[in-house]
Amino acid sequence: MGSRLSLANKCLAIFGAVILIIIVVMLSIPWTQTATLIHNYQEELASQLADEWLLAGEFGSSEEDDASLDIRLLFVEDIEDGADHFESRAKKIFETSSELVFTEKNDRDQHQYFLYAQAITKSRSLEIQHSGLPTYDPGVSIPSISDELEAIDELEAILVVQLDSGFAIQQRRDMLVWLIVAGITGFLISLLAFYLILTRLVFSPVRKLRRVSEKVQTGDLSARSSLVTGDEFEELAIAFNEMLDQMEADRDKLSRLNETLDLKVEELASDNVGLFESSRLKNEFLANVSHELRTPLNSIIGFADLLQGMGPTSESNDEKRVRYINNILTSGRSLLDMINELLDMAKIEAGRMEVNLEKTSIEDLLEGLVGIMRPQAKTSLIEVDVHVVNTLSLIETDPGKLQQILYNYLSNAIKFSPTQGTVEIIAEQIHKKDQTSAVRIMVSDHGPGIPEDMIDMVFEKFRQVDASHTKEHQGTGLGLAICRELAELLRADVWVESKVGHGASFFVEIPLVFEQDTPKPLMST
Repeated sequence: MGSRLSLANKCLAIFGAVILIIIVVMLSIPWTQTATLIHNYQEELASQLADEWLLAGEFGSSEEDDASLDIRLLFVEDIEDGADHFESRAKKIFETSSELVFTEKNDRDQHQYFLYAQAITKSRSLEIQHSGLPTYDPGVSIPSISDELEAIDELEAILVVQLDSGFAIQQRRDMLVWLIVAGITGFLISLLAFYLILTRLVFSPVRKLRRVSEKVQTGDLSARSSLVTGDEFEELAIAFNEMLDQMEADRDKLSRLNETLDLKVEELASDNVGLFESSRLKNEFLANVSHELRTPLNSIIGFADLLQGMGPTSESNDEKRVRYINNILTSGRSLLDMINELLDMAKIEAGRMEVNLEKTSIEDLLEGLVGIMRPQAKTSLIEVDVHVVNTLSLIETDPGKLQQILYNYLSNAIKFSPTQGTVEIIAEQIHKKDQTSAVRIMVSDHGPGIPEDMIDMVFEKFRQVDASHTKEHQGTGLGLAICRELAELLRADVWVESKVGHGASFFVEIPLVFEQDTPKPLMST
């Protein structure tokens, strides 16, 4: 990762390469043109020197004071054919083509020379003679001019001009230096300008967006870009901010979903615990019920067998027969009560329990209930006192189900009251906070009471305050759970107040008018 080039370096490298190529191409043009101009200048200079030399009649080699200049006139017959030198190459060019001028560069004695050759034809020689040129210098033979017209354009001699190229070379070198300096300066200025422009227009917005993205990477979704460039970077910043807005909204939504999921998981865990506890309680309940059902059945069968085996009628046998029959009746009623409780619970759970409404007098209902329970109370030497506060209005309810609730209350009060104790029933009409009226009935005993940690459980299905009670007193333990379910059907409220050692008070509060709305779901499983 450390060896990777950044975007800035990549852009600078690419731009630098492009600028360098452009500068090299652009500078090569004046360099080529300069070289051409220098060559043309040297050629023109050599041509002028040759013409002046011919006009001056200074035939032969010019080797005066200027060592940088050498002019010679060479006749064709004096030039060796096939030799590797300038004059031979010039002769071959002039003889095989229509060219009259031939130039070449030559390095000799650590100097560079410009060689110029001009073809001298016979016609050119005649022009020179007719122009009044003096005779050739001694030692230089001039060919006779022939009058034959067919040979007038034949090559006769070659005029060679040798110039020292030092000045031209120096000019080219100076030109090259200036071009290189200009190229480097232009390259650096272009690179600097490009870097500043790139930094201002590209890298600065990119760095700002990067800083925002780094904040987002750390979990700060509140970070936003504030680019105002009026170009695509601003559009990118707007799109980036919109993306962050959506991400933040999705995060909040996800957080809410997670919270909801956590609550659902907690509820599910609680339900699982409840199901486990319910399963355990059902198992205990089935074990207890099976015992409670067998006990009266065994009693009925046992006493029936005794009756069957009794002998002839006698006073003692009659007493035993009456006692056995009473035991059979007591066990049968107990068995019937337990079966009725099981059937009622099954009907409630199946949602098949119906409410039969009618105008009901609480005084009459309590009077009838006490009459039913009085024999059981007398057996245990329990006194039942009924107190009605003021006059009670008729209520709209199902009297049978209300009586069943009160029957369970009173039966438990008698069952758990000490011998020669008192059970109190108090009924009064009240006005509730919601401006409705109701009748509150309380059934109190002076029994052992209910532990504080068990008060909230007494109305639950399959819950028993103390398993020892069910062993001492027969019953399924469903009575209070049925009372709660029946109270919900009647739109009534049930609760209990108790202190250990000070007895318990069970309440039912039933409205005067039945609310005709959809009842709540019955007992949950």
